[in-house]
Amino acid sequence: MRIIRTLTLAAVVFTSLAPLARAEDRAGFLIGANLAKLSTDPDLDAGTDSNLLLGGFAEFQLNQNFFIEPQIRYIEKGADVSTLVPGDSADVSRTLKYFEVPLHFKWKFREAEALRPYLYIGPALAFKVGDSTTVTPRATGTPLNANFNNDSVRTIDFTAEVGGGAEFNFTDAFAIRLGAAYSLGLLDVNETPANWKTRGLQLFAGMSFAY
Repeated sequence: MRIIRTLTLAAVVFTSLAPLARAEDRAGFLIGANLAKLSTDPDLDAGTDSNLLLGGFAEFQLNQNFFIEPQIRYIEKGADVSTLVPGDSADVSRTLKYFEVPLHFKWKFREAEALRPYLYIGPALAFKVGDSTTVTPRATGTPLNANFNNDSVRTIDFTAEVGGGAEFNFTDAFAIRLGAAYSLGLLDVNETPANWKTRGLQLFAGMSFAY
């Protein structure tokens, strides 16, 4: 928890200082997919679950190449697990729904070019807003809602993210971005003795506008 408090304080300080150094501030939105998985102990042999990612961001320029970018987004995490049910086998999809607040420290290459690749790293703090479980018996192939024991997942997740992509500047005031990132969960989100940590490969596209 001390790490979370320290990083949250740093995020507030950086965000408050960003307007003092602004030269090319932008805001925009993004949409994409989170190829989510759970790292579990004991191992559940969890598979990847394709989920939604949707949100907005503000980008603050600190110098010609260095930017900070706070975001707020809705993101679905979780995993698919194959398991046995009485008389059959089934696929179980556990979807954890969050509002997440990442803070990205971004480095852009190729100053003043129409195409600018970028890399970033940063923390993300997430607050759970929903939790669902779907069981699909293989014999029938019909999904069934099975929202049992959903209180077993904690309300907060904290992750580290590293990613990159490219920004296509069509004008000085409008750009489209494509990117990918990997999210590594640092907290055990499961209330039970089993250890669950979130993982995710994020693929996204977005638009930004200068203001």
